[in-house]
Amino acid sequence: MSERGGNEFRSLALTPTWSVATVLTVFVAVSLFVERSIHWLGHWLKKTGRKPLVAALEKMKEELMLLGFISLVLTATSGIISNICIPSKYYHESPFAPCSKKEVEEESRNINNSKERRVLSFFAYPYQPRRILAALDLNICRKHHEPFVSNEGLEQLHRFIFVMAFTHVSYSCLTMLLAILKIHSWRAWENEARMDENNSLRETTRALTMQRQSTFVRVHTSNPMDRHKILVWVTCFFRQFGRSVVRADYLSLRQGFILNHNLSAKYDFHSYMIRSMEDEFQCIVGL
Repeated sequence: MSERGGNEFRSLALTPTWSVATVLTVFVAVSLFVERSIHWLGHWLKKTGRKPLVAALEKMKEELMLLGFISLVLTATSGIISNICIPSKYYHESPFAPCSKKEVEEESRNINNSKERRVLSFFAYPYQPRRILAALDLNICRKHHEPFVSNEGLEQLHRFIFVMAFTHVSYSCLTMLLAILKIHSWRAWENEARMDENNSLRETTRALTMQRQSTFVRVHTSNPMDRHKILVWVTCFFRQFGRSVVRADYLSLRQGFILNHNLSAKYDFHSYMIRSMEDEFQCIVGL
């Protein structure tokens, strides 16, 4: 075996203690930083009275803990799973496989022939674990049999769990951040509406606003496409990246809400929308 190959298969008993201690220290430091950050975030949410966001944070922590437990169990049982052998006929050209063998071989050739992809492959697999993991699968199963899930497949499954957890947290935080930024941009309209109730706006501005409000329902129901739910969903998906709600729409929604619930004209409709958004976020957070 080459010198590099021997280093790749070096056991923990032959590894210097300072190397192991360094790796463990880094992992512990990062873990403590993330744990304390989540704790401080939860404390701040409780202090500001954002109970729905506290519940959403707890739900996210439970799901991340579940993913970590799955990864831990998968690591502990990887040897047992890879030692389960079944006939190879169930794997050859299986319709349930995400990719065919031909596609995988073609992609491997493209990676080997591309300089940029070789660089990416080097960072993704710096010590050629494919060759190492493939060697672990040798001489385990008898002829015409294969492991139920190979060591390489289990390693890729670990990577998938990590990517899924990272994507879930990033997507949830980004969704909440964008929603907060958009709703807080409506605060000026809320202040303007409350000032308008005190007759501080000009009469011409009030007349134009009421004229736009009176046509709000007619404008939003006159389009035949609005009668189809699928088209409405697609339209709303693209509208969310722009000005999905304009000033007249917000004032109309506010006025209709106040009249329907017999509330005071000074009711803070903007704060109600923020609380509703937090309640919705508590429901949508989840895998």
